[in-house]
Amino acid sequence: GLKCKVEPGGATLTSDSTVTDLLGCHLHLGAASHVLIRCGEPFAARGLAELKRKVAQLPWNNFLKKNLPLQVRVSSKKSKLYHTTSIRTAVIDGINEALKSSDPGCSEAVSHATSDTENVLHLVVRVEKDEVHLSVDTSQTPIHKRGYRLETAKAPLREDLAYAKLYSS
Repeated sequence: GLKCKVEPGGATLTSDSTVTDLLGCHLHLGAASHVLIRCGEPFAARGLAELKRKVAQLPWNNFLKKNLPLQVRVSSKKSKLYHTTSIRTAVIDGINEALKSSDPGCSEAVSHATSDTENVLHLVVRVEKDEVHLSVDTSQTPIHKRGYRLETAKAPLREDLAYAKLYSS
């Protein structure tokens, strides 16, 4: 089995986890909705300028390719940073600054994707009590929409919720 630490809202794999472990999570986790890869350690930020500066210090070359559209999902709870659109803009500006510094000839490294854009990287930004957590969503769509069904019909309960109920009983 996987070595992980259970936390509120999910579990964190150990640092020696591999891509095979990540793929195994997608295949075998019956109750999970998404599998995220954390982009660095969480950090404190109380203003948009501080947020942009700290985002720009992360090693984005390890997570992103240039000219890749980003779909940024932001949530904020009990924080001085509360305006999700401004948070999204600061994060994208910080990422662009980081990627441009590694390639000075690059005009715009990433852009915010619209909902109909294909080949999008999903970035999850969670701000809680002035602590910022950045993660890349490796699932793209919720895991309960895995697409292996040949025939579909309305069901009284999503399969991931049914799995969780059976597992806990």
